[in-house]
Amino acid sequence: MVQPAVVVAQPAVVAQPPVVVQPAVVVQPAAVVVAAPMALGGDIPMHSFCATCPSCHHVGMTYTERKTGKATHFFFIFLCLLTAGLLSCCAYILDYSKDYVHKCTACHTVVAVRKRM
Repeated sequence: MVQPAVVVAQPAVVAQPPVVVQPAVVVQPAAVVVAAPMALGGDIPMHSFCATCPSCHHVGMTYTERKTGKATHFFFIFLCLLTAGLLSCCAYILDYSKDYVHKCTACHTVVAVRKRM
């Protein structure tokens, strides 16, 4: 007996274009991002700087306030001993010995502190 010929059709192969994966591009913001109030001496400037507020996430310039700190009290004691108390009040008048507190202009949260001591 003669067997009938079986023809099997091959599925058509469709050419697909190669997949190109682009690497992710990360853009860094130009502002200084501060997560918590900083209390460093030399890293924080005495004048305003651009920062991101940890509370309201506002990006902008800070404003500074001068507060009395340890350096102010030590300067007062030094002036008392040096001038017999005559010029000791200058420690609280002059900004040289005071701490600089940087605050957010939008919500007034403390962003950074520059301590003199």
